[in-house]
Formats: sequence, C-alpha cells, structure tokens
Amino acid sequence: MTSATFTSLLGYMLVCSFTPGPGNILALNTTSTYGYTLTLSDYIMLLPTPEDELNQTAYFSDDFTNVSIDYPIQMESHAHPNVHNSLSFNAVMEDGTDDYYSNIVIAFQPISGYDSYMEQGAATAKPYMVKMLDDFMKGMYGDYLLKSFGSDFRDNGDYYSLTGYMWLDGSVFQNGPSQPVCGCMEVRYYGPTGYALVATTVSLESRIRNYFDICNNMLTTISYNTGWSTAPKARPEQPAYSGDSGDYGTPYYWYDEDGDIWYWNGYENEFISYGSDGYIDSDTGEYMESNDAGWDYEDEYYDDYDPWSDPGDYEDGWGDYFG
Repeated sequence: MTSATFTSLLGYMLVCSFTPGPGNILALNTTSTYGYTLTLSDYIMLLPTPEDELNQTAYFSDDFTNVSIDYPIQMESHAHPNVHNSLSFNAVMEDGTDDYYSNIVIAFQPISGYDSYMEQGAATAKPYMVKMLDDFMKGMYGDYLLKSFGSDFRDNGDYYSLTGYMWLDGSVFQNGPSQPVCGCMEVRYYGPTGYALVATTVSLESRIRNYFDICNNMLTTISYNTGWSTAPKARPEQPAYSGDSGDYGTPYYWYDEDGDIWYWNGYENEFISYGSDGYIDSDTGEYMESNDAGWDYEDEYYDDYDPWSDPGDYEDGWGDYFG
C-alpha cells in the first residue's frame, strides 16, 4: 500500500467513524493532493428550532430604535424594506430547504379609532381586537389571503393580545410553492399610543409551528412597555342633575357633560354607554348604537382553536380549509 493510498484511506476512516459532540464538531474545509484535511469547529449552523438560545439582539427601525428583541443565532435580522418600524427574520441556512418560504416580521403599525373601546374592559375590547386583526390581515395580504380568523384573545394586564391564523396563496412569495402557505399573526394593544404591535409568521404548513413557536419565544424578550393597564375606565358617577323637567313619569335618554349617555327612567338615572359607543337619535330620542359598536365577529373568531391537532394532515388543523 503506497503512502498516498494509506493517507486517503485514513481520512475516509476518520470521517466514517467520527462521532460529533459538544466542542468536537468535525468539518471538512480544505482539499489536498491526498484527500481532505480534517479540522475541529466549535459550531455548525443549522436551521432554527424553538429550543435554540436567544443569544442575539436586534433593535427596531425608524421611530422605535430604542426597542429591542432577542433572537437565535440561527436567524438573521434586518429592517423590512417595505414595512415601517419593523424587523424581519429569516433562517441563515434557508437556501435549498423548505425554510426558504419561512419568515417572521415584527412591526409597530399605526392604528386609530380603537382607544375608547380598549378603556372599557376586556369584554368590550375583544371584538375590536378581532376587528383590528382582521383589518391588518386584509390590509397586508389583500388578494393573497384565502381565509383567516382570530383566536386566543388574552388580557395580559398591561396589554391585550389576539392571535390569528391565515391561509395564503403560494404566489405571496416570488417563485413561490404550488401549495398554500400558512401564517400566524399576533396583534398587541399597549394603550393609546397610536400603534399596535403586529408579529407575523409565514411558512409552509410543514414548518409553520416551528417558526410560530420561535416567534413566541422572541416576543417574550421585547423591551417595549408603556405602563398602561387594561383595567377599565371607571363608570361615570351618578350625575347630580339629570336635566329632568320635574315630570318624574317621563323617561328619556340624555348626555352628560362628558358626552356619555344616560337614561332617566322617570325616577332615577341609568348609565347606558360611553359616547363613543352610541348616540341619541335627534328625531326619535331613542338610543342608537354607533356603526362600529357591537361589531359582529362571530365568523371571524373561534375560542381555543388548535391548528396543531394533526400537523401535516390536511384533514385536521391547518388542513381544515383545504381538506
């Protein structure tokens, strides 16, 4: 056996018999005349998993540069070019894998018209969180959105959150897959700041839970806190003057000085609603709900939805829509 033959055989035996372990990862990095040169490496980059340590920190762009979030080294981050106040995350090793179609985007998005409803407690806030989520989904994905709904509304004490599930056309990606793409979106309301936090995960059905869990892990590290409380605004005190003309047998609706609506039943005042929720019809004197008050979200929200009931099976979970 020649020296060259023995050296090549030895290299082959080392590769076939080597067992990787912590701090002892084998990498083939150069080629010589007689075969491969073997070196030890501390780390080989793999696809991200929810078990990965969140050992990297990124800061948001534009108006939220003081807000940070942690993420795993297996992902890379950058400001999304088309989304203000955002961060976008992709797997470092996504090329050539199903994870090429996976992405996490977390952004602070402007909102208006919700604050008065969010101050009245969780029961009032819930339908408007569903409406907010629905507006974001349709606004961000348009015709690519095949189906969506919200679930898992939570009162977290210092913010409200709602998670939504989406089915998207594969063409949402350039040169996208032929199969539909799944998405998860969490919306958080932190108080009357003019913004909501929107965290969106998009992936193939086979990988969506992996990235959804990673996104949830990352959100536990976000440094954003406004000091707001979800506790409802106190109900107005019983007004000293009802506007009653003295006829105690004549009931009617009326506004107090804050624009809130009361009902004089002929003997005492009953609180009806905040002014943002309704109005008194000028012709009939009857109380009417505002157009948005009592928004029907029955078809847009499901309590305790479990998309992970049978991952990969189009008869359950995500596949309910396509089965």
